[in-house]
Amino acid sequence: MRRRFKSNKKVEAAIKKSDKHLISNMSGSDIINIIKYQLETVNYIQPTKVGRKKQDHNYYDNKGIWEDVILESLRANTTISLNNFFIIEWFPRSPGLYHTAEGYYSRREAKSFVRSIEDGITIYKPHGKSCMLDGGIGNIRLRPKVIDSEEIWFMTATSNGVCHEGFPIALPKHLYNKFINEIADQGAILCNLVGELKFIPTPIISIYGSYTGVPQLYLLVNDIKPKTTNDEERKGLYVSIAVSFLSKFEGRNKAHASYVYFFPNKKESFKQAVEWMEDTYVKGYYHGTIITDFDEQMYRFKNAPFSLNKIMNGKLDEKEVIETLEEIDMDVESFDQFLKKYFSKGSSKRFIMVNNVAITLNDGSSITGNINIASIIKDSFNTIHESDIDHEIKSKAEELTKQISEASTKIDDEIAATMSRDVKSLSDEITSSNPRNKWYNLSLEGIKEAAEKIGEIGKPILETVSLLVPILEDAFI
Repeated sequence: MRRRFKSNKKVEAAIKKSDKHLISNMSGSDIINIIKYQLETVNYIQPTKVGRKKQDHNYYDNKGIWEDVILESLRANTTISLNNFFIIEWFPRSPGLYHTAEGYYSRREAKSFVRSIEDGITIYKPHGKSCMLDGGIGNIRLRPKVIDSEEIWFMTATSNGVCHEGFPIALPKHLYNKFINEIADQGAILCNLVGELKFIPTPIISIYGSYTGVPQLYLLVNDIKPKTTNDEERKGLYVSIAVSFLSKFEGRNKAHASYVYFFPNKKESFKQAVEWMEDTYVKGYYHGTIITDFDEQMYRFKNAPFSLNKIMNGKLDEKEVIETLEEIDMDVESFDQFLKKYFSKGSSKRFIMVNNVAITLNDGSSITGNINIASIIKDSFNTIHESDIDHEIKSKAEELTKQISEASTKIDDEIAATMSRDVKSLSDEITSSNPRNKWYNLSLEGIKEAAEKIGEIGKPILETVSLLVPILEDAFI
C-alpha cells in the first residue's frame, strides 16, 4: 500500500518564521566534526570492495533497512528492493547517524535545551541545536562521480519523505537522465527501486573521529519503477541543510552553526531558506562569515574555505584553511596531523591551544582535562551527584566518571570524547525516573570498549564497570 503523507504544517510554519531558526555555538571539537563530515564525503568516490552475493531482501521503510545494515545483516553485493520510497537528489551529510544510538542520544539530549515551544514548534537553545546536528540532521547535494569508468549520481531514497533519515543511493547516468527532470520538477519521485549494495572504504579523515557502528554502504540502483503521486503526498517531503560560520557577536570570533528546512516540491522554498540563512541570519543578525556549505553543484557561498566543491575536487587552499582554523580554539597537534595528511606538510603557524583546565565538581573535588571533554564529564558527575538514586550506584558511577576524567588527559582525544559522551548518556539514563537497561548497558559497553583500547590506563575503568553492572541489574531489573 502506498504511503500517504499529510501536509507537515509544523515544519512549514517553522520555515516561514525566521525567528525560529537558532544557531549553535560550537567548540573547537564541534567545528572539527562539521569539517569532518564535509571531508568524509570524499569516500563516496572510492572504489567498491567486493563481497559475496547475498540473498535478496525487500524493504518498505527507512528503519528496516538501516536496522539490517547497522546489525550487519546486509553486506556489500547484496541485491535489495526498496518499495514505496521517494528518491530525492539530496544526500545525508552523515548517512545512518540518525538511526544510531549516538544519534538518538544526541537528539534526546537536545530536549534538555529547549528554549520554548511556540505554536507546537520546539525552539532549541544553542547547545540543543548542536545536539540535533550531531543527531544526524543535515543534507548535501553532490555532483556526479566516476566509479569504474561509469558516471553515477549520489542521492537518497526515503520512505517517509525526510531526506536525512533515508538511505544513500547512486543512480547510473542512464537512470539519472531518465528521471532527473521529474525529480527536479516535483521535488522527488515515488518508486520501487532495485539495486546492489556497495561498500565504501574506511574514512580517510579518521584522525578527527567519527560516528561509529554504521557500515558505509550505499545502493547502486539498476532498476526504477516509478509510481504516480499527487501534490498532497509530496507535502511530506523536506530536506535539512546546515552551515557553520564564524562570528564575533560574543566578543571574539567563535564557530557557530545553523540549519534550516526546505520543501523540495516547492521551488521557492530552497531559495528562501538559503537567502534567509545567509543574509538575514548569518550576516544580518551576527555579522558572520560562512565557512562550510552544502551544495557541490552550485556555489552558494563562494568564499567558504570548506565548501564541498573545494573538498571534493581537492582544491582546499592551505593558507585559507590555516587562517580560518586559527580563528577557532583547537588542538595544535590535531591540525598539524590534518595538514600533513591533506597538504603533505605540517603547519607553519601555531594554532590557539586548547589547554587542559581544572573544573570543580559539586562535591568539592576537581577534574582536569580538555575543556570540552571536562565540561561534559562535569555535567555527568553533577547529574549523578545531585540525584537521589541508590547510594551504591551513585558512588560507583561517580567513581567511574572521575576515572574517565583522569584517563582523558593521557589518551587520544577521540577515545576520550567517546567515553565522555557515553558517561553522559549513562548519567542521564540511570538518574531518570524510569531507567532502561538497554540504554545504560549500551553506554557501559561503549565505555568498556574504549577502556580496552587504552591498555593499562583503562584497567581501573574496566574494574569499576564490572562492579557497576550487577548493581544496576539488581536495582532496575
